[in-house]
Amino acid sequence: MDNARLHQETAQAQAEWEESFNGIALGVCIMDTGGTLLRANNTLRQWLGDRPLVGSKCYEAFQGQSHFCDGCTWQQSVVTGKPTEFEGPNPVVGGRFRCWLHPVVEDGKVSRMINYMEDVTERRQAEEALRQSEERYRTLFQESRDAIYITTREGKFVDVNQSALDLFGYTRQEMVGLDACQIYANPADRARFQQEIEQKGSVRDYEVKLRKKDGTERDCLLTATVRRANDGSILGYQGIIRDITERKRAGEALRKSEEEFRLAFENANDSIFWADPNTGLITNCNKAAEALLEKRRGEIIGHPQTMLHPPEKAEYYAELFKKHVELKGAIDEEAEVITGSGKIKPVHIISSVALVGGKPIIQEIFRDASERRQAQQQLKESEERYRALVEAGGHMGEAIVLLQDTDDVETAHLFVNEEWTRITGYTREELKGISYLDLIHPRYRDAVADRVRRRLRGEDVPGRFQISIVAKDGGEVPVEATGTPISYQGKPAIVGYIRDTSERKRTEEQLKESEERYRAMVELGAQVGEAIILAQDNEEGLPIHIFVNEEWCRITGYAREELIGMPFHDLVHPRDRDASRQRHRRKMRGESVPGLYEMTIVRKDGTEVLVELTGAYTIYQGKPAEAAYIRDITERKRAEAEMQQLNEALRRSLTQTVEALAAAVDAKDPYTHGHSRKVTDYAVAIGQEMGLAPQELEELRLAGILHDVGKIAVPVEVLARPRRLTPQEYGLVKTHVEASSRILEGVDLPQAVKQAVVQHHERYDGTGYPAGLSGQQISLGGRILAVADALEAMGADRPYRKALGLFPILRELSSCSGSQFDPEVAAAAIRVLRRGSPEGEHREKEPEPKWRNRATDDWA
Repeated sequence: MDNARLHQETAQAQAEWEESFNGIALGVCIMDTGGTLLRANNTLRQWLGDRPLVGSKCYEAFQGQSHFCDGCTWQQSVVTGKPTEFEGPNPVVGGRFRCWLHPVVEDGKVSRMINYMEDVTERRQAEEALRQSEERYRTLFQESRDAIYITTREGKFVDVNQSALDLFGYTRQEMVGLDACQIYANPADRARFQQEIEQKGSVRDYEVKLRKKDGTERDCLLTATVRRANDGSILGYQGIIRDITERKRAGEALRKSEEEFRLAFENANDSIFWADPNTGLITNCNKAAEALLEKRRGEIIGHPQTMLHPPEKAEYYAELFKKHVELKGAIDEEAEVITGSGKIKPVHIISSVALVGGKPIIQEIFRDASERRQAQQQLKESEERYRALVEAGGHMGEAIVLLQDTDDVETAHLFVNEEWTRITGYTREELKGISYLDLIHPRYRDAVADRVRRRLRGEDVPGRFQISIVAKDGGEVPVEATGTPISYQGKPAIVGYIRDTSERKRTEEQLKESEERYRAMVELGAQVGEAIILAQDNEEGLPIHIFVNEEWCRITGYAREELIGMPFHDLVHPRDRDASRQRHRRKMRGESVPGLYEMTIVRKDGTEVLVELTGAYTIYQGKPAEAAYIRDITERKRAEAEMQQLNEALRRSLTQTVEALAAAVDAKDPYTHGHSRKVTDYAVAIGQEMGLAPQELEELRLAGILHDVGKIAVPVEVLARPRRLTPQEYGLVKTHVEASSRILEGVDLPQAVKQAVVQHHERYDGTGYPAGLSGQQISLGGRILAVADALEAMGADRPYRKALGLFPILRELSSCSGSQFDPEVAAAAIRVLRRGSPEGEHREKEPEPKWRNRATDDWA
C-alpha cells in the first residue's frame, strides 16, 4: 500500500514537473556532457519546428553544423563546471538569442547541462531603433537654428545647442551650469514661467525679454515642456528659444506704416472709396467721402458703387465701373454724385487698382469739381465779354478806361467798358464819380499817381506795371496796367488798358504748389528707398533719361550727369532687356502692361542689382514720356531665399521625426514590420495616378507613415497574436484610431494629414469606423489610405494565412468598389497594380480570398 502511494505521488510530481518544464516561456533543454539533447520543452520545440530534438546533438539542432565550433562555450562550461552566458545569432531559427548554460555537478563531476534560451531579436531591434532616434534627435538638437536647451528644475542649464550659445554669447563651458535667472532681463519672469509650465505641463510662445552675456536684451518666445522621472516627479524643463527681436521691430515698423497710411487715408482732402471689383460693393471710404455725400459711413459701405451717382444714370455708371475693372490702370473721368439731401455735385474721378490684404480693390478718388465748374462758367462769361469788346474795338481780355482830370475829380472815369465794371464791381454810373486813383490799392497809389502825372506831362515812364485795385466789395484784385496819353476834348487824357491777372496769379501759385508737390514726391521717394526717373524716347526710339533722383544714382553707381542722356536699357541686364523694351513700347502705345515687375540692373562697376519697377505713361514738354518708380529688392530677395531654406530644413526634420515614430510603431508588431512604409508607397502611387499635386502627395506620404501611429497604445501581445483576432481583441485594436487622433492633436501638421490618419478605416458605404462616415464625407486622403492599407494587407503573409495573388486582389478591389472603397480610388489602384505594384510582382497563385477576419469582416 505504501509502495502504491509512493508510486502515485512520484507520478504526480513527475507530471507537475513536466507541466512546469513545458510552461516556461524560455526555451529549455537538458543535454549530457557529450552535447546530446535529453529533453526539450515546448517553447524550444516550437522555435525549432517539427524536427526530432531528443537524441540530436546541440550543434546540429542549434547551429545546423556537424561538429562543435572552435572555442565552443558549451564545452568550456563542461570542462570548468561553471555557468556560462552568451548572446548571438541562431542560423537555424533565425533572429538573435541569449543563452545561459548551467552545469549539473554530481560527485564532483558535470553530469548534465541545462541550456536556457531567450529570443531577444525584437528587443535588440527596438534598442537599435531607439539609438537611431536618439541620434536623429541629437542632430536636430545641434543643427536647429532656434536655441534649444535643457535645464534642471532649479534653473541650471544642463545642455544647450550651438544656436543658444550664439544667441546669448556664452561658451559652452560658461553656459552649462549657468543659472537661467541670469539670462532673464526681469528675474520675476522666470518665476512666472516656472509656475505656468508646472501647472500646464508645457508652455507655448511664452514671450519674454532675455539678456545676452554683453548685457543687451532680446525679445524671445519660449516653448518648453516638463521633463519627468519615471515616478512622475519633475526633473527640469526642455524647450526652444526663438529670437523675435527683428520680427517685432519689423512688425512695429509695419504697424506704424499702416497707421500712417490710415491717417493719410482718413484725413485726405479728396473723397476716397474702395470697391470690390467682382461685386461692385463699396468696402471702405474716408471722412471726406462722408462729407461729399452728406452720409454716414455705415450708409455707404456695403452698398453698390452705383448708389454714389444719380439713379437715372445707374446703368451708365455700372458700365463705367466695369470699364475701370477691365482696364486696371489709372483712369480719369468726369462724373456726378448725388448727396443724401438729393443735391447733384460734379466730381472728377481718378480710378486705379490697388492691392489690400493681398486682394485687388478698385480705388476711386473723387474730387469735388463744383468750384472748378463755377470758375469755368465765370471764364465762359469773361470770354463773352471779351468777344463783345473785340467787336467794339477794345483790346482782347482787357478793360478799357478813359481818364481825365475834371473840376470835381482827379483822374475821373470818362468812359469804361464792361470788363472794368466786372473787375471793380461798380456800375458805369458809379465809376463816373470815382477817381481812378481811389481804386488803386494804398500800397501802389502814390507810385501810380506819380506815373499818371508824368505820363500826362509827356514824360517817358515804364509801359506796363503790376498793381492791385480795391474792388467795391473790398477784395483785392491784381491787374496789369498800361496807359497811352491822348488829347480828349482839347485836354490831356489817358487811355488805360487794364488786364485782370487773378487767374494768372492763381495759375502761377498752382504751378508753384505743383512744383513743391513734385519736389516733395521726389524727396519722399528717396526717403523710402525708391528711385524716380523720367525717360523719353529719342529719335531712334530709345528711352533716354531726362530726370533721375539720388536713389537711382546710388542703385546704378553712376553720377546724375552720366545718367542724363543715357538710354535706360543700357542699364538693364541682357536677359531682361528685350522684355523691358517690349513693355516700354506697349506702354508708349497706351496698351495695358503689368503694373509691377522685376528685372536685373547692371551697375557701373559691373555688379548686378535686382530691382522692382512700375511705370506710368505721361506727357513731358508736349511729348510722351514714362515716369518710373524703381526699388532695390536685393535684400528682400535674400531674406526670402533664407526663409525658404529654413522652411525646407524644418520640413526635413519633421519628416525624419515622423518616420522614426512610424518605425517605433512597426517594431511593436513583428507580423506587420514595414507595413507603414508599404502603405505609404501604395498611397503615393495611387495619388500620382489620380493626378494629385506635389503638396497633396507630400501630405499623403506623411499620412501613410503616421496612419497606424495610434497602435503604440495597443498592447503588444494583441498586435503580435499569431492567429485571427477575437471580436474583443479587434475592438481593442480599433481604438488605435482615437489614439492616433489624440497623439496628433497637438502636432503642427496639415489638417489633411490628420483627417486621413483618423479616417482611413472609414468605408465608402458608411459601415466603417470610428465615425461611420460615407462617400465624400471621408477626406480624399482617408479614401486613398483605406485602399492602400487593404492592398498591403492582401499582399502580405500573416501567420494564420498566406498572401493573396494579383488576380484575386484585382477581383477583390472591383467587388468592394462602391461599398468598402471609393470607386475612383479603387479604379486608380487597379491601374497601378496592372502596371506593376510598388512592392514588385505579386504572387501569381490565386487562392480563394477566405482570409478576412470573420469577427470584423475587415482586412487583417
